[in-house]
Amino acid sequence: VVEEKLTEFDLWKQANKPSCYLSGGNKRKLSVAIAMIGDPPIVILDEPSA
Repeated sequence: VVEEKLTEFDLWKQANKPSCYLSGGNKRKLSVAIAMIGDPPIVILDEPSA
C-alpha cells in the first residue's frame, strides 16, 4: 500500500528522506497520501489550494 501511494503521489524519489527535509509541497502530498491509506470513504481537506 505504501509503495502504491508513493508512486501515485509522485513521492518515490523522496521515500528514504525524513519528512522534515521535504519541501512544503511534498509535505502536503505526503499528508494526503497518508490520509488515503485504508481507502477512507471521505477525506476532508482544509484549504487544499493554500
